[in-house]
Amino acid sequence: MNGVLWTPRAEIELEDIAFYIAVRDARPTVASKLIDEIVAKSQQYANQPLMGTIHSALGSRYRIFRHTRYVIVYEPLDKGIIVHRVVDGTQDFRRLFRDL
Repeated sequence: MNGVLWTPRAEIELEDIAFYIAVRDARPTVASKLIDEIVAKSQQYANQPLMGTIHSALGSRYRIFRHTRYVIVYEPLDKGIIVHRVVDGTQDFRRLFRDL
């Protein structure tokens, strides 16, 4: 099984999503389920790192996949992936990813 590495920024974004849904929306069960699904889906992509889509705003180094309204940006490795960002898919990609 290949591994998933999470950058500190991606971990914070995942925690922020969980907090927003659990506390602000008062749906802790939904938040927990969503995070579990994103983590599980990330593992699927770690097992097949080139499976994701190349997005023109990111260049060929990074790939993306979606889960519900969220976009996960990752970098394929020989044995897994590095997750760089977990963002709301309705946001402006070019603005969000200037620093990648």
